[in-house]
This record gives sequence, C-alpha cells and structure tokens, in this order.
Amino acid sequence: MSSEIRKNRIFGNFKNRSYRREKDKNSQNYKTRPGMDPSHLDNLRQCPCCVCGSPPRSQVHHLKSGTGERGMGQRSTDKWGVPVCGHDHNEIEAAGTKKETQWFAKHGIDPHELAMSLWMARGDIQRMKKIVEVARS
Repeated sequence: MSSEIRKNRIFGNFKNRSYRREKDKNSQNYKTRPGMDPSHLDNLRQCPCCVCGSPPRSQVHHLKSGTGERGMGQRSTDKWGVPVCGHDHNEIEAAGTKKETQWFAKHGIDPHELAMSLWMARGDIQRMKKIVEVARS
C-alpha cells in the first residue's frame, strides 16, 4: 500500500534568490521611537565614566533592567544610556542583565536616576558632566 503513495523527491532546500529581505524593524523605527536621540549619545560619549571618572571618550551603556522598554531583539532607548569606560562596560556586560543594578549599587550609583538626569539635561554638555561628577561622589 505504501508503494502506491507517490512522493516527490526533493533534492535541496533552495531559496528564491530574488527575494529581498526587508530592513529590520528596529532600524526603520530608530528615529520614530520616543527616547532615541543620536546627538544625546554623542554628548554622553563626551562625559567621563560615571564609575571610575576616566576622561571622556566613554562608551554608552544602555540600561537593560528596570526600563520596561526592552523586547525581543530590541535594546532600551537612548534616554536610558549612561557613560562608562570600556573596562567598566565589559564588567557590566559580564555581570548580566539581572545583576546590572546590583553592579551599579556596589559602586554607589543609581543608574536609572543618573540616566534620567542626563536625559533631562541633554544638549548641555557642561551640565551633563556635572551630573556625572555628582553621581560619582
């Protein structure tokens, strides 16, 4: 009986090469999501590290826990960014999402308050630098 059922033989799993993948949703909505501001990121990079105070040319760490904005393949918006040096950024990433807030608390920093203060001062680099200095002390 099974010999009566005819099956087509498949010799490969070939994709249609003319198919063009659409751009990622995140890249299309980058500027339309509230809280995204490339100039704010540039200003954050000019601030010293909020943990060790190393000179500017910092990296920006986007907070992961407690923002309520993350989703599948989506990072937090730029308003949740804080300036950190490369060494501290690597340590934060190694600690993981669940221990991120604890890592900052160990260094005496409330990252959410810092991020919101920096977002409220966006555009005023001198004020942002002072906010980072106060957060460190």
